[in-house]
Amino acid sequence: MSIQINLGQWKSVFAVPSSVVDQHIKIASESQLKVLLYLLRHSDENNSAEQIGDTLRLSAEEVQNAVDFWIERDLLTQQNDGLAPASAPQPQPAVTTTQPVIAEEVPKKPRTTISRAQRPDPMFVSKLLQENKILADLLDDVQRILNKPLSPGDTATIVMLYDSFGLPCEVILMLLTYLEEIGSANMRAIERPHESFA
Repeated sequence: MSIQINLGQWKSVFAVPSSVVDQHIKIASESQLKVLLYLLRHSDENNSAEQIGDTLRLSAEEVQNAVDFWIERDLLTQQNDGLAPASAPQPQPAVTTTQPVIAEEVPKKPRTTISRAQRPDPMFVSKLLQENKILADLLDDVQRILNKPLSPGDTATIVMLYDSFGLPCEVILMLLTYLEEIGSANMRAIERPHESFA
């Protein structure tokens, strides 16, 4: 009698680095995750931003922004002929000599300054609001807390907190409620919380 395991869809799988879930899933947007999964699945193919965008129904700019996000986190690499998952560092051969090993001084990495996040442009905000009901509801709640209509700049700030920084809606609303209670509920106070809470 022959017994076989029915693998079904499990016959075709691909690997996703653990760091995607462990470190980046809270801050990665839906489009960034879609682009990464697509590239991991099609890592043996030449991929262009236009082709990926057509498949995922994203603009080429959104695809490139997602690619840049993953390149900054060393999960993708840009090659002349396309995009590919970043290669793992090669293991160093074990030292087998009996001679004393002199450790080389490792050069210090230059300090990098974190650039201020850019607010999303109005077209991106408009498209995101059409696709994301949770975000649209969040903006309605923010208007109720502030008791005024949001300007395009205010809306972009809330979208940046939600989409770029990955702050949950509850946290954004809690922050705004607190700032309203202390009389500092404006977008500048949100962008510079260390000054508001001092």
